[in-house]
Amino acid sequence: MCLIVGKRVTIRPLELEDVYAMQGWGKHKEPLFSDYNFPKLKDEEIRQWYKDRTLKKNRKSFAILNENKDTIGYLTIRNIKRFKKQATLGITLDA
Repeated sequence: MCLIVGKRVTIRPLELEDVYAMQGWGKHKEPLFSDYNFPKLKDEEIRQWYKDRTLKKNRKSFAILNENKDTIGYLTIRNIKRFKKQATLGITLDA
């Protein structure tokens, strides 16, 4: 199910295969940005990372795909407070 389909970008719910694709992302060379590098994870860690971002009730995660259907980023809506209509948006993109 795609949520948003544009000419160059598609946003859809995050899938496990997206997390495996993120393992091939580039790395920031500048030490100040090293915290933004996607970590190298083992198979079980990848599955746990995916579960942490998709199974919590107050969090929703989505993949960002380019026109070639490559995973170029993800966005997370967390701290969802439905009654107050509040949440926090985080966006992470490949270096």
